[in-house]
Amino acid sequence: VISLRNVLPSPSTSLRRAPHAASTMRLTTPSPILVAFFLSATFASVHAACSNAATLDTSASHFAAVSRIATDDAAYGASDVEVAGDFSVHYDTYFKVVNTHCGTHQPYKCAPKTYVLRLCGGAEPTAFSNGTALPTDATHFTIPVTGVALPGSVPVTFLEMLGLRDKIKLVNPENVHSPCLQHLEQTEQIDTQTSDYGTADWGDRAAAHSEVEVVFTDSWSNGTPSATAKDVIFDASSDPGALARAEWIKFISLFFNLEERANLYFTREKTAFASISTATAAVAAATTPKTCAWVQLSFGNYEISYATYKQELCVGAGLVPWTDADDLALAKPKYKKKFNATTSVAAFHAVLATIDVVIDETYHPAPTNATKAVVLAELGIADPTATTASLKTTALFLRTDGHVSDAVTKLTDSNANALDWYESAVARPALVLADLAHKVWPAAIAAPADGCAQYFRDVLIGEMPTVNSNEMCDTWSAAENEQKCLNNPVLVTDTYLAANKSPGAMLAVTAASFIAAAFLLA
Repeated sequence: VISLRNVLPSPSTSLRRAPHAASTMRLTTPSPILVAFFLSATFASVHAACSNAATLDTSASHFAAVSRIATDDAAYGASDVEVAGDFSVHYDTYFKVVNTHCGTHQPYKCAPKTYVLRLCGGAEPTAFSNGTALPTDATHFTIPVTGVALPGSVPVTFLEMLGLRDKIKLVNPENVHSPCLQHLEQTEQIDTQTSDYGTADWGDRAAAHSEVEVVFTDSWSNGTPSATAKDVIFDASSDPGALARAEWIKFISLFFNLEERANLYFTREKTAFASISTATAAVAAATTPKTCAWVQLSFGNYEISYATYKQELCVGAGLVPWTDADDLALAKPKYKKKFNATTSVAAFHAVLATIDVVIDETYHPAPTNATKAVVLAELGIADPTATTASLKTTALFLRTDGHVSDAVTKLTDSNANALDWYESAVARPALVLADLAHKVWPAAIAAPADGCAQYFRDVLIGEMPTVNSNEMCDTWSAAENEQKCLNNPVLVTDTYLAANKSPGAMLAVTAASFIAAAFLLA
């Protein structure tokens, strides 16, 4: 059995008692390959500048190479970096200019935005250092940001992975799964505001909140009419690729001067994803190829979705994703095949009958009541004891509601169960892949440890969603502190951060160094 446990030990620190503090990330095995990054003494320290804002020299360059976003397509320490066509950043002297680009995969409501992020202590800039005027419609923020509001939950895990849970000041608790954020909400350590359709309650509260400097929303406004001057569009969940979605951690990091942490996290995430894919490929090669399909009932149609990230998860788990070749041949594929739920049931079932691993995403308002019979009935399979006409006899039938929140918040006891699939799965594709790989190859791939997110449940054997309440915060914190959850938060004490290296030392960072997600033979 291949174990997915992280091999980076660290001191046990309770996130429940100190939500902003957490484990130390230590690499116990030095990398055999070193890529040296010299820390430049010609740049003022971002943190030093902000700790003494009154003396900020706005003519000096404050963003050292190690404190900038890194990508595979940009030179290390570049002053202009574009991330996968989604957003770009220009590092000027004491401010950053961030542009979102609304690529072809982004929501149709997406509108390009410009954010100017200036270090505290510096005047609001009106032009680049070369004299070119800044866009007049840009939104200006002072960094590092000290308080954020979240109408939706997608940014939650990105913030947690950067050690920034303590910066969350206002949330809509109806959307939150994170047990530790639930704990903060229910113990009134953070403020809460729900939103009713057609009202401006959320936007009004966020706009007036004295501790909220940024509202991380998305092009859909998270279904919440925020529309505040503090809004920042964060479209991670609309990105097509599994790892591409996780790379949005670099966008969030810009607002906190934590680009180095984001670079480390994403590189470790890529390494973990590749390691799991390699392991499952070896297992899959020894057996007959298995197919997979993502399905749901939506607005009167049965749909088979083959969005890029879903295809990547299937392939990473050693599976062959079902796709519609005709659709993919179009200039703008829809990445889904629809079957009318009244007139095309037989055609839909004919496809299902060829699939080895079916993953159901059908919306259920009360997932804790979505039994095997209920789930199958939604897909037109009336008798759960006689599925052979619609499913392979050896089929694995999963749902993405493996972990959900409880139905209680400080504001209401009738909250819907929020799925972690819509929260941490966006930022942690390697953990998603690990869980899927275990479900598909249980004898070969170990399950994620207790206290780690698990996204899938096996419907045909009667598994039901696991409900995680605020009482699970200590368990989840312990799992992260003990490095059990593959890629864990990158915190201030991480050995591979430049600040933790001796003065003048070289920072060694390579994919081989990121043993955080390595597999051990049990």
